[in-house]
Amino acid sequence: MAEYFSAMFRRRPNDGWFRAGRFDLTTTDILCGLAVVSMFVYGLMGADDWWRLPFQSIWVREELDVWRLVSWPVATQPDAWGVLGIVFFWVFGQQLEGLFGRDKFLAWVLSITLVPSVVITVLGVVSNEIDTTNGHYGLSMLFTCGIWVLAATYPDARWFDVVPLWAVAAVFTLLDLLQYNGNGMSGRVLFVLIAVATSLVVGRTLGQAGG
Repeated sequence: MAEYFSAMFRRRPNDGWFRAGRFDLTTTDILCGLAVVSMFVYGLMGADDWWRLPFQSIWVREELDVWRLVSWPVATQPDAWGVLGIVFFWVFGQQLEGLFGRDKFLAWVLSITLVPSVVITVLGVVSNEIDTTNGHYGLSMLFTCGIWVLAATYPDARWFDVVPLWAVAAVFTLLDLLQYNGNGMSGRVLFVLIAVATSLVVGRTLGQAGG
C-alpha cells in the first residue's frame, strides 16, 4: 500500500510550458498553483474579491464578467475539501496530461471549462430557473471529468486495484447531482452533465476515452 501511494503522488516527467528551477511547469501545475493562490485571495483580500472568480451566468451577462467563463476552475475556498480537490486533480491531472500530451491536454481543459459555462450562460437567457440556480467553481469538476476519461480509456482499470475507475467516476458524479438537485439547483445539475459529456466527447476526439 505504501508503494502504491508513493507511485500515486510521484511527480511525472510531463512536458511543461516553461521551467521553474529544475521543474517543468505543466498545465496541471499551473492550475493547482492558481487554485492555491485563490485560497490566499479569499483569506487575505476577503470573500468579496474572491467571488469575482466563480462562474455565474447572470454576472457574465449583466456585469460583463466574461473572465468567469474560464476562471471558475481555480476558484478554491480555503478549506479541507478545497485542498483535497487540488491534490486529487494534481494526481490524476498528471496522468491525463501524460496521456494526452501537453497541447491536447490544454485543449481538453479549455473545452471543459468553456463549453458548459458558455452553454449555461446562453440557456440562462431563456430559462430563469437555470439562470438563478447555476454557478460553479473548483478543480473538483475537472477531476471528475478526468476520471471519466481515464475510465473510458482503460475500462478494466481499478482504483487501489479494487474499485473500477468507472464506478469511482459514477459515484463522484452522482453525489454532485444528488446534492445539487436536492438543493433545487437545476442549473448546476445541467452544468455537471454538460461538463462530463464534453470531457468524453472531446477526449475521444483527441484520441483518448475509447477514441
